[in-house]
Amino acid sequence: MKSPLAAAAAVCELCHHKQPSLYCCSDQAFLCLDCDTQVHTANFLVARHIRIPIRISNYDDDSFSTTKTSSTTTSVDWKTRDLLMSWCSRLGVSSKVVDEARHAFQVWWVNRSEWPYRVGLAASLWLALTKDTSKRKIMRTLLKRLEEISGVPAKSIVVEQLKLVGMLKRQRQRQHKEESWAEC
Repeated sequence: MKSPLAAAAAVCELCHHKQPSLYCCSDQAFLCLDCDTQVHTANFLVARHIRIPIRISNYDDDSFSTTKTSSTTTSVDWKTRDLLMSWCSRLGVSSKVVDEARHAFQVWWVNRSEWPYRVGLAASLWLALTKDTSKRKIMRTLLKRLEEISGVPAKSIVVEQLKLVGMLKRQRQRQHKEESWAEC
């Protein structure tokens, strides 16, 4: 099995042009974000492959970042925004939920579990959609459509969304503690 450390100077094993961003354990391949999207959206089975993000030295290694780092934003951030916009368009919902979904995804990214990127992204969007009370009557249909669009099973979306709610709650509690300590 290949070591993720070996990817530092490697190129994507599919396009042979870009620096790899992910390691697919099932395929035993280092892939850039574009090739990962191309390969792992082909069908439901490959969408379930576990992929490990590879730390890229010119980006912040510890967290997902939407802030500028050396005059560029992380490619993960652009991919996230683009996918969320695409999914919202295909779901027929307003792109206003994208900002809330991105925030939720940032929290998921920092606390990510063994779930793949796509599951965290679908759960983040689902969390944002569940907060929109005007959509209550069509939630089941939206979840089914999100499952089709993302290639992530509805049960996995809901399970990860519930975990994400807990992560966001803990983050708010930490921020509240820090603010109360700052007042002292």
